[in-house]
Amino acid sequence: MKHLAKVILYVLVVIMSAYFTGCTSRTSLEQIVMEANDECPYPINNWSTIEKVEYIDNSCIMTIYIGRGLMNIARDDQAAATLHQNLLTGFVNTDDELFSQFFKVMVNEKADFVIKIINNLGDTIVQHFTNKELAAFQPTNNINPDAELMAIANNMKLQLPITIQTGLIATDCILNDTYLIHVYSMDEQIYDMDFFEKYITEMKKSLIQNIDYSDPTIINLINLLKQTKRGLSYKYIGTITGKYFTINIETNEL
Repeated sequence: MKHLAKVILYVLVVIMSAYFTGCTSRTSLEQIVMEANDECPYPINNWSTIEKVEYIDNSCIMTIYIGRGLMNIARDDQAAATLHQNLLTGFVNTDDELFSQFFKVMVNEKADFVIKIINNLGDTIVQHFTNKELAAFQPTNNINPDAELMAIANNMKLQLPITIQTGLIATDCILNDTYLIHVYSMDEQIYDMDFFEKYITEMKKSLIQNIDYSDPTIINLINLLKQTKRGLSYKYIGTITGKYFTINIETNEL
């Protein structure tokens, strides 16, 4: 899962913008949610979708489907609490007018905001933001890019390990002063580390070419990396010998 707070922010802005644009009279939350739900299912990216937006018992409830088994966070109370705080931080730090207007309506109507995340294995995470939490938001334009990158890295850690393909497992995500580092374990009974090391240049080109610049979460990540003068790094470690090779993508290559 990518930076979930940014994904939710982006989607809410898109699916609600048509309703807010040109609207001069006071609008009830129930009406807003009905309009938003008319746009659903709404694709976030190739593997996740906003399935529906509902108004139930004075709550705005958004259901998100994720077509991958990336839900380790659903099994860990501490991780779920971290996700909750990171989502709040992401919402607080937005300066988007439409999103702010949406929250003002929820606060004024003393409504709650609920996010349900369901994956292809049936795992479910429910994040419930009470009206008290929403009313306590203190939006700021003083976004700390280092703190936001750390939140992204921490969110990624919550979901690990993830099997990318047979014998290749994402095991860690590390933020240092130079790179956001993705660490992978490679089964040396399947992969020849020496062989891959010969093709680092080609692998780097492929990694750069496969960056999805149409994905708002990727755009946000790259902007944060550029602001903090960091690059992306991919470290592959053999399971038997411990041999490793690293592919670094510098800031100016993003």
